[in-house]
Amino acid sequence: MTTLIATVVPVWRPGDGEWGELAACKDHPDPDIWHADETSSNPWDIAAKEEARRICKTMCLVRAECLAYALRTGQRTGFWGGLSPRELTKLRRELGRR
Repeated sequence: MTTLIATVVPVWRPGDGEWGELAACKDHPDPDIWHADETSSNPWDIAAKEEARRICKTMCLVRAECLAYALRTGQRTGFWGGLSPRELTKLRRELGRR
């Protein structure tokens, strides 16, 4: 499924397949990077959020599906579809969702 994230966000349904099994983050050795504090000046948090974003945006084959899931289920923490929690909140507002 090819999608422009800013325009159309697909909705994942159980029958669509297990996209989570294809996610680049699935087997990462440090799952904490997906929940780095995006407002922190701590060097670990800075490096972790940069690594999470890089993996999402350059290596993940299911980024659109991940983002759609985050929007549909109201995820408030962690990186989803390459977006930080703040970016997710901003996108939800732009789409008229809470």
